[in-house]
Amino acid sequence: MAPLKNIKVVDFTQVVAGPVAGMLLAELGADVIKVEYPGIGDITRTSGFSKGGLNSSVLNCNRGKRSIQIDLKEKEGQEIALKLIENADVVIQSMRPGKITKLGLDYETVRTLNPDLIYRWQAMVKMVRMLIELFMTQFYRLCADMSLFKLIHKFHSQTS
Repeated sequence: MAPLKNIKVVDFTQVVAGPVAGMLLAELGADVIKVEYPGIGDITRTSGFSKGGLNSSVLNCNRGKRSIQIDLKEKEGQEIALKLIENADVVIQSMRPGKITKLGLDYETVRTLNPDLIYRWQAMVKMVRMLIELFMTQFYRLCADMSLFKLIHKFHSQTS
């Protein structure tokens, strides 16, 4: 079951909290595109034991995602990011306040391209809370579907 199938997420997060949020969305079926800086990538790539820019943190926090390297400091890179956002359902980002605005990728700017966009800048607590709520909503739907199935099966068994 993939409750977020056909949902496209553009992920501008780094380190752990944001990437884990994106990973959970991917595990729920969303198409998550992680945007990383060329040459550097996610800062987590440089922490701990790493071989070829990969370590257990990077692999775990970014599983299920597609990745693209874009230089967001360059106009061409910003245009590419805007094209991704234009076709997205959700944007998550964890840049420090003001940074995303300087890049021209803040909510006020991108909502003119995509007014239905869900745009989240999250501190860790807010991000985890949002994902727990999303998971619980889908979990309750699954339980309701299973209960309905059992009820129908029980009714069918009694009438046969």
